[in-house]
Amino acid sequence: MASRKKARTEEPSELLPPQTGSLVFISHDSRDAELAEAFSKLLSSVSAGVLKSFRSSDRKGSQGIQYGTEWYPELMKN
Repeated sequence: MASRKKARTEEPSELLPPQTGSLVFISHDSRDAELAEAFSKLLSSVSAGVLKSFRSSDRKGSQGIQYGTEWYPELMKN
């Protein structure tokens, strides 16, 4: 009889390269900027900082596309 080698089953975490975090894009209307910022903080908080985000309208310019900036090139860059 031919011997069969048992195939090693890999865990999903072994198949993917280690990541330092994921980037979530939050697209929203500029009138909902406060809600989007709160959601961004919630994502970061519940993921222990693993999930990062950037928003489509960021009036502060610290975590996304600054208000008035061309969005498409900025989105492609990030």
